[in-house]
Amino acid sequence: MTFAICAESSHQRGMGHIFRAINFHSYLKAKGEACVILTNPHAPAEDALRKNSVQFDLIDLNNEQSQWERILISRHRIDVWINDRLTTGKAHALRVKNAGAKLITMDDHGPGADLSDLHVASLSFSESEPPRGRRVLQGIDYLILSPHIIARRRLRRTLERIVISLGGSDTYGVTVKVAILLRELNYSAVIHLGPAFAHHDALAALLGDNLSVTENIPSLVDLFSDFDLAITGAGVTPFEANAAGLPALVIANELFEIPNGKLLHAAGSAFFMGHHKNLCRHQMQAGLSYAAAHLEEMSRRGMERFSPQTAFERIFKEIKNI
Repeated sequence: MTFAICAESSHQRGMGHIFRAINFHSYLKAKGEACVILTNPHAPAEDALRKNSVQFDLIDLNNEQSQWERILISRHRIDVWINDRLTTGKAHALRVKNAGAKLITMDDHGPGADLSDLHVASLSFSESEPPRGRRVLQGIDYLILSPHIIARRRLRRTLERIVISLGGSDTYGVTVKVAILLRELNYSAVIHLGPAFAHHDALAALLGDNLSVTENIPSLVDLFSDFDLAITGAGVTPFEANAAGLPALVIANELFEIPNGKLLHAAGSAFFMGHHKNLCRHQMQAGLSYAAAHLEEMSRRGMERFSPQTAFERIFKEIKNI
């Protein structure tokens, strides 16, 4: 069976979909399945794919005229097309299915998800907009996390080291806002910058004894293993942190991420600080104080609630049964 994973990457969209595609690609290859990643031109994403020895094709994902889906399905003899693009269009979904491939969507809010043979909806959807598809797998039991987490799990007991990681691109420059608040509150932290971060000038003025930067790291999981608390967005990153026993203060970069933040807060493994536009000194102090008082409990709950081992197998089994 040959798989294609179609994922979009940009400064605006971020790189979370590409990182998830890389993890799924690694799993499929280990199972002996052929797999190619299809993505748009974006230098940081291309670098990440090359570093992970991933076969990929660059395409114009917004081209509605060229029938590129049919061409690629024929070229690679694709049996299963996995769309990890957030909003699959109906015309695109029809072109994939009419070319003979099974269509899988991932956490997809677009009208094309209605046509999917399987919709893996691991992240939260609002009650007014439930996930759609011929068959839906819903819930964090289907959340794809890095398998490298397993070797890096440990219980945190005291708050000493803080890491900030707000995505591959940090579209809205939330890292800068967090750095300002930590400086005001006299906290130290290491700031991880993703490969598409574009706010260097604003951040540089804030760096000093208490705030330092790390970037171009080979593994976020390995980086996180050295810290006791992470400040993250509300995508997949806080779930990976929590699964490794690393509690998180979570900030939603996008409105659709708010349910994820609430889910993590309810699990007791993270403290949700709301949408980035409303982030203030009071919220940051509240989150830091809560984490300091409940760190061990948050760490334990994260490891108990989120498992990096089972989602791949569950999803793969369902795909095989389509």
